[in-house]
Amino acid sequence: MSIGIDLGTTYSCVAVVVNGKVEIIANDFGKRITPSCVAFVDGENEPLVGDAALSQATRNATNTIQEVKRLIGRSYQDPCVQSDIANLTYSVVNVDDQPQVQVLHGGKELTLTPEKVSSMVLLKVKKFAEAFLGKPVQKAVITVPAYFSARQRDATREAGKLAGLEVLRLLPEPSAAALAYGHERTDLLQGATTTVLIYDLGGGTFDVTLAVIQGTEVTVRVIEGDNHLGGHDFDVCVMKWVAEEMRSSLGVDVADEPSKVRRLLSLCERAKRDLTALTKAEIDLESLLPDREQVVKLSRAKFENLCQDLLQKTLTCVKAALASAEMTPAEVDEVILVGGSTRMPAVPRLLADLFPGKMIRRTVNPDEAVAHGAALMAAQLTGARVADLTAVVVQDVTPLSIGIDVNGGTFYTVLAKNTAIPAQKSTRMTTAFKNQRAVSIMVYQGERQVANRNMFIGKYTLQNLPPAPEGLGVIMSLSLDQDGVLQVKARVEGSALWEGCFLELRECTASEVEVHAELAARCQHDDEAEARRLKARFRLQKVLVNRKEEAVDAAAFQILEDWFERNQNASLADFEAKRDEAKSALGKRGYHFEEYDTYKTKRFF
Repeated sequence: MSIGIDLGTTYSCVAVVVNGKVEIIANDFGKRITPSCVAFVDGENEPLVGDAALSQATRNATNTIQEVKRLIGRSYQDPCVQSDIANLTYSVVNVDDQPQVQVLHGGKELTLTPEKVSSMVLLKVKKFAEAFLGKPVQKAVITVPAYFSARQRDATREAGKLAGLEVLRLLPEPSAAALAYGHERTDLLQGATTTVLIYDLGGGTFDVTLAVIQGTEVTVRVIEGDNHLGGHDFDVCVMKWVAEEMRSSLGVDVADEPSKVRRLLSLCERAKRDLTALTKAEIDLESLLPDREQVVKLSRAKFENLCQDLLQKTLTCVKAALASAEMTPAEVDEVILVGGSTRMPAVPRLLADLFPGKMIRRTVNPDEAVAHGAALMAAQLTGARVADLTAVVVQDVTPLSIGIDVNGGTFYTVLAKNTAIPAQKSTRMTTAFKNQRAVSIMVYQGERQVANRNMFIGKYTLQNLPPAPEGLGVIMSLSLDQDGVLQVKARVEGSALWEGCFLELRECTASEVEVHAELAARCQHDDEAEARRLKARFRLQKVLVNRKEEAVDAAAFQILEDWFERNQNASLADFEAKRDEAKSALGKRGYHFEEYDTYKTKRFF
């Protein structure tokens, strides 16, 4: 049996297809969403998970783990991790540059990986599904933010494995929501198409997706997002304001007391929820200050003012998605709201201003839409029958171009930005130097014309090339699968033996994608000039290495070699002048110089 799981930062949800229909499964408290919360309590042999864990969080803050999704698959040194640690009430330690959680249980110190903590949440919702179905569950589709890196995806897959699940697929959350939306729209199931913008603001992450939906066929055109923006950030924003109010008016500082920080955060989250229906909320501080009666009043207008920067961040992502798709708001048919944080009244209001006259929809429950779509995909992958469903097709895209370093430092795009994935492309390269025994394939992600001005992903070196003149053909291939795993491989032309490795795509937030796009546009002329300089340097290097033995004036050639070693940062004009000198040093053989130099039509390693 297979299920769909929305493994959320703050809450998780599980769904299954039964008798052709999607069922959202309630937990042991009768609720359809379960807190992604794990607690270690003295006197309990097993950790508490879900509502039971959350209910005691304020009394046991240092041993109650929440928001672990923000740590999974990241480096301890990641600025996002360091920022989060400052707001967490439990201890996070550095183990081989991996953030791990440290708690006390039964007088013993436990150190847990984020994968292990996540697996406890997955195991809990898996048990809910098994109780509902009355049979074991072995397989699942688990959702992840669209901007999760390969490392984060691998870590999520490992969490599923630790929970005893075969992970059929890691499905991007906005794609799952689009799938659920398409399945609920009977007109789309009958062949109509619509272009939608999916605004997915969850507890800890934010995704924007532009997609074309026809029934359960979802074609993603553009994705943007921020893995470090969600409802929790709004809670923290309010908490910091209240904490400052307490310091200034009462002289009380709770920052160094984890249990009080946890309690205050919970009070602020409750106030945020109250403001979805009310225009004013009260934050009663009696539990923090038992000897005083103190209430902080928070209006909806004040809340929105406090969180204005966060709200604007989401709109920046939306506008970036439209720009990437070369679309205007008028070309979007509908906006779909996903994630519990979209219940904040400011969200639909701001979107209505940006998309005048367009429907802002919550056709599927925002808390359940992602799990709904994951269940549809799980059913499709295991051959289960779903009412009104013949096939599930989800096609996602790359957020940035992926390419390689060629011709001495220029960037050659192999998989262009917003290429539909899975994707694979091969290209023919040639060696630059005679008797070259290896080629290093340097892989980058970005939009700049100069390779090292993009984000470095990794490299693969093809070794033991056969002795040959310059120009030995090498076939290079990049492939990106549906889980965001990038494979680079290469073979010598004429050989059937491929060699390669897997690389981790760097996680990119929407703001980073926007910065890359802006830099590429703003620096276009500078990049073009630098690319020309690098090519000129490379052309000179090829001549100096490959034609040294042909030189009539060996001394002049040696002087040129020495100059080249000392002047890697010389100008385009200098490299071209030295190339003319090299031509002279070759004597009559220099007459065939232009014929020899075919860099304009070839790509060299």
